[in-house]
Amino acid sequence: MTTHHRRKWLGASVLGAAMLFGAVWLARVDFQRKISTDVLDLLPTGERSPELAMMRALASEAEARVMLFVLTDAAGAPAPPGAARRFAAELARRPAFAQALALNDSAPFNALGHELFNLRFTLLFPQWLRGRSAAYSETGGDPAHMADWLAGDAADRLGRFLATPGALPYEDALPSDPLLLVPDVIDRARVGLALLQPPAGSTDTAPARVWAQTTASPLREEGQQPVFAAIGQALASTRGEYPRIDVAYTGVNRFAAASKARIQGELAWLNTLSIAAVLAVVLIFVRRTRRALHLVPPVLLAVLGAWVCTTAVFERVHILVFVVGSLLTGVAVDYGFYLYMQAPAAPGEDYWDKVRRLRKPLVSSCLTTVAGFSLLLF
Repeated sequence: MTTHHRRKWLGASVLGAAMLFGAVWLARVDFQRKISTDVLDLLPTGERSPELAMMRALASEAEARVMLFVLTDAAGAPAPPGAARRFAAELARRPAFAQALALNDSAPFNALGHELFNLRFTLLFPQWLRGRSAAYSETGGDPAHMADWLAGDAADRLGRFLATPGALPYEDALPSDPLLLVPDVIDRARVGLALLQPPAGSTDTAPARVWAQTTASPLREEGQQPVFAAIGQALASTRGEYPRIDVAYTGVNRFAAASKARIQGELAWLNTLSIAAVLAVVLIFVRRTRRALHLVPPVLLAVLGAWVCTTAVFERVHILVFVVGSLLTGVAVDYGFYLYMQAPAAPGEDYWDKVRRLRKPLVSSCLTTVAGFSLLLF
């Protein structure tokens, strides 16, 4: 066997072993945990900019994990209230959801009212006292006599309230709440509570609505596809009792997932167009197209090596790292074409002699490429 053949087989053996190692490594990588698609991961953890800190805080708030559901039957009419309660119970059983409740169900409001009444002095009395103090200040009275005025004012307010029809629901609670702390706060929150209550009329015509909160952030993969899968499972379980119901829902994760799918589709389309453009250039300017296919294995092996090194060195990386890496793959293709298109200086010129002859322009081009991509750090 000649020296040329030995070098050829040695190189093929090394490349084959490297390809096998890379394939085995990537087969064992948990890409869902290793690669992030969360835009918040692009923000440095030590970033002190107020705007970025506010963005991170808002995206991490519980409100961002809220999802709203409306259940209907096959004709589009509101589903029975029992369907909303069953669907909420099924959602709450899934690990993807932290909590869920049917908004037409009175049990959560009863529990809220009970808790509010038990903590009325802790939660409501300071604001009541501040409001009464402001009212006394407007009278211009002496602060030393405020206690006497406050007692008389509280008695007058209680008397006027007892003369109204609205006092009837509170007749059992008023002996324990003569300052009207609970009626006052319910009156102030009446607009917000009305949004959660069924409209006037039959409960059969009220929308069957469900409020739920996901466990994970809606910008992360754990807060998107696993959540949608849990919704489908909960709907399938609910249809066992209510076969004709359907559900429409909204949440931040739906918009985030749609945006990610659109970006992935655009990247795939752009990469396809890029490959088609490269092939077109090859077909136009390269006489023996078959020989140009020799460039494919080095490029694919370079991409494999980049994936292996990146996943081995870094605990978690963002998907944009690989987007930028795809641009560098294009640069590698350009260098390969440059070497391939150069005519030999003499008949039978060795490949390494050609590389040494073209080393300076290649290194110069590589340095400008590195300098250009390094600007992305700033």
